[in-house]
Amino acid sequence: MSNTYQKRKASKEYGLYNQCKKLNDDELFRLLDDHNSLKRISSARVLQLRGGQDAVRLAIEFCSDKNYIRRDIGAFILGKIKICKKCEDNVFNILNNMALNDKSACVRATAIESTAQRCKKNPIYSPKIVEQSQITAFDKSTNVRRATAFAISVINDKATIPLLINLLKDPNGDVRNWAAFAININKYDNSDIRDCFVEMLQDKMRKSVLKQ
Repeated sequence: MSNTYQKRKASKEYGLYNQCKKLNDDELFRLLDDHNSLKRISSARVLQLRGGQDAVRLAIEFCSDKNYIRRDIGAFILGKIKICKKCEDNVFNILNNMALNDKSACVRATAIESTAQRCKKNPIYSPKIVEQSQITAFDKSTNVRRATAFAISVINDKATIPLLINLLKDPNGDVRNWAAFAININKYDNSDIRDCFVEMLQDKMRKSVLKQ
């Protein structure tokens, strides 16, 4: 993906987000079903910021919808939206169940990222992130493994080091990079980690030579 395309996409997202901020909640709710994915995400982000029981209730309903796009949006909204304390466990459990069991890899990845966002707000969920990651780190989907590496980065638990070492050896570069980020941000270090970093550096050097 070129830098030019990314800049254009970011600019369009920013414009849509500003437009969505001018809409009322009912208009935003309707946009969650728009065929345009950028409009869906922009409206979801505004709802995250606004909060409110209606938005939370709708997001929870979406999480059990037959349509995977609705489930994905529902999981996304629940990641950052403000919720009452008595609802936190229920919301986290919904996301955790989706992360482990949803049929759609896209939805599983979003749910994993959202469990991480909820854990940022309330670190009490760190042990559940560890348990969840023991399974999702070995998912067939690249996006799920990448999301898992991100989720592990928000907690500091040495029990995740073996998982991160495994993710450092992942065939996908994004997964490896997020695993490296998780290790660096938490300042983990042992001989196996150092060996993996050396191998990653050597691999980058080999690819650089081949491009010449």
